[in-house]
Amino acid sequence: MDILMIEIRKITKNERPAIMDLYRYAYTKWTDREVKNEEIDDIIEDETLGLFEQGRLVSSLRVHEFQQSIRGVLKDCGGVAGVATYPEARRKGYVRKLMQEGFKMMREKGQSVSMLDPFKQSYYEKFGYVAANTAYIVEAPLKQLRISDTTPQNVDWTFERVRAVNAKDEYLKFVREVGPKQYHGYIIFKTFPDAMWRQRTKESLIVFVKHKGKIQALGRYRIKGERIKAEFRTNMQVIDLLWRTREARDKLFFFFRQHWDQIHNISIHAPFDTKVEHWFKDARLKIERKTPWMVRIIDAKNAIQNLPGLGEDIVTLEITDPNCPWNNGTYSLQSEKGRLHLTKSSGHPEVKATIQALSALVYGTQLVEELEFQEELSVTEEWARHTLQRWFPPLHLYNVVYF
Repeated sequence: MDILMIEIRKITKNERPAIMDLYRYAYTKWTDREVKNEEIDDIIEDETLGLFEQGRLVSSLRVHEFQQSIRGVLKDCGGVAGVATYPEARRKGYVRKLMQEGFKMMREKGQSVSMLDPFKQSYYEKFGYVAANTAYIVEAPLKQLRISDTTPQNVDWTFERVRAVNAKDEYLKFVREVGPKQYHGYIIFKTFPDAMWRQRTKESLIVFVKHKGKIQALGRYRIKGERIKAEFRTNMQVIDLLWRTREARDKLFFFFRQHWDQIHNISIHAPFDTKVEHWFKDARLKIERKTPWMVRIIDAKNAIQNLPGLGEDIVTLEITDPNCPWNNGTYSLQSEKGRLHLTKSSGHPEVKATIQALSALVYGTQLVEELEFQEELSVTEEWARHTLQRWFPPLHLYNVVYF
């Protein structure tokens, strides 16, 4: 009987075309066309694991290097993507092996939290991930976009429209400064190679809204047209947008609305808890929500370190995590000077939590009582329950970086 020889390791530069072939087979459309250089420029060897069967690549997993705002604190984050396996290699436990290797790699790189866009939620629940939420994509006639002044005359406000591929530094500087402060769950790339930037921003534009020369808002968007029967219709897709003030947002909306005689509909990737009905007037909105993100703690101690925590309290917490065994054990979860800290303890736990429960609390995806009902969380003392509720209020996640 032949024994299958398997190897899991980071891919080499020369193996990137084989990874792209696997991606094309699993995600898009198979073609005999040779892989072009620009298609593999943004495949980073240090982030990509391959599983080789008898020396042939049959399965893969990629862990993007991100930073993510968790309750206002930036944490290194592993963004899991590129999970693919050829059909003849499926149902052999290869993805489980890759995920376990990925967890180790994330820990070694100091990535204390992780996030992914699941093809099936129940599949990734087995690895300790919990469902969060996704953003709204709201669509409406552009003419109905609400602005406060249709003819602003203030010369201090200016608009600068540029091709996105040419605006990397200015865009990233503003996004890194504003996004993580405003939105829980917001992701920014830890590094952003030029090749990856070109891939992600092709065919898109950026408008910078400036006040006295300083950027106060931006929006990245695409314009697409199609012929429907005898009529040609054009839509504007706003991929992401950020602003410092409500006035800056109004100016950004003014820029978009100036296209009303060219563009029929506008779609906006809006934060989950935004009352988008107030962004439009007299409009019937079409609101779409994609599959929710899934999130997970990789390193409990570093994930919780310095998160905001009201009060001066100590809760003894027992964590169970079969996929990341370094998290298993009993800890003191303490708030001191408004910040949380997690340290090893030998005390008797008032709280017992699976890694799913702890991840849900840290990300704010579920209430304490809901986790207790699901038997993912056990709390023996009422004061400890109130403390957890105070430390981990529910929050909506907002992220526009799909991977």
